Amino acid sequence: MSWWVVSTMAAGQLGSGIYSADAARKAGIAQSDEYSRVAEETMITEAFNRRERNKEARHDDMRTLEQGARALNEVATQGQKERASMMAEGGGSGAIVNSGSTLDVMMTEAVNNTVKQLSVVDATKSAIESNQRNLKNINESNYRNAKLGQSQLNRKSDMTKKASQDAFNAGIFSAIVKSGSTLASGYSPTSKTPKKGTGRYGPANRFEP
Repeated sequence: MSWWVVSTMAAGQLGSGIYSADAARKAGIAQSDEYSRVAEETMITEAFNRRERNKEARHDDMRTLEQGARALNEVATQGQKERASMMAEGGGSGAIVNSGSTLDVMMTEAVNNTVKQLSVVDATKSAIESNQRNLKNINESNYRNAKLGQSQLNRKSDMTKKASQDAFNAGIFSAIVKSGSTLASGYSPTSKTPKKGTGRYGPANRFEP
């Protein structure tokens, strides 16, 4: 086999090997970059979701405050009606409102109504505090999960990039070895040395005396 043919075959093997190794390396790098992109978007998405949760929680707190205010107003209004009713009954019966049992009853009703109002305030405060605790727990849990997912994706990105580079180096080495093997087999001594007794003019001893 001629030098040109063997060299061409060896060069083709080397070029093909390098091309394949580089293509695999680029594919690995692309996959690594995709892992990095998803890792970054994981935290961006969590930040967006966190803002939305906080916004919704503020709306919930406002609704709870509004409900508490309405309940407080209803309790206060009911107490005023009951006191007005007692005063009207006491005046109609000729009792003196500023003394005796009528005043005691009105004082007791006023105290009871105040207790009811304080209960509404405490319930409203407790509901808001509970909402805020739940929000804090959800935000912390989701942040930890997002951070864990980001770390795992970043590790996969690093491992994929390293593996692609190692595979590229191995592919180049393999291409060089195969190309060298082709050259060695094409130019072995047995393949390029003419057999004894042969040549352009027939037997080697044709012109010998």
